[in-house]
Amino acid sequence: MPFSTLETARLDLRPFVPGDAEAVHAYRRDPEVMRFAGGSDRSLEDTRRTIEEYRRCQRRYGFSKWAVLMKGTGELVGDSGLLPMNDVPEFELGYRLAKRFWSRGFATECGQAWLRAAFARLNLRHVFAHCDERHEASIRVMRKLGMAFDRRARIGGIDCSVYRIDGGNGRRAAWTSSGTRVRS
Repeated sequence: MPFSTLETARLDLRPFVPGDAEAVHAYRRDPEVMRFAGGSDRSLEDTRRTIEEYRRCQRRYGFSKWAVLMKGTGELVGDSGLLPMNDVPEFELGYRLAKRFWSRGFATECGQAWLRAAFARLNLRHVFAHCDERHEASIRVMRKLGMAFDRRARIGGIDCSVYRIDGGNGRRAAWTSSGTRVRS
């Protein structure tokens, strides 16, 4: 079932719009933020292309990577969402935050909201996530989300740890009640 926003206790998540490009570029050009992602965006045009890819995914699937905004202020602090994995009908969870919003639990909060939507609204059977195997903070987030190590893989030229969580077999009910509000 399609939906247009996700809301947590501290964050609002919504699909990207073209006007988000400058705010997104501010953190995607930061080499430290992008250190484990294979490099930063070199130009605002690179960021615009990324946002357009997310918007194409949104049109195709009804969800994608979305803008993460601070509740109350509306400040864009990062992105989070579900994207299709290459060449397979599976989806992966991703999250990226501007550096000044690290270590506040926002990645976990976004991940929880997306997993609830994935299992309770989108009826996905499982969700994957991966990161550079040296990215200890991201691995901690995946574990906090209840994801289990699945395998090591080379993805985009990076040695990655791949994690997985299943939503079925009695666990679906746990994802249907939450503090996440989903708006159609």
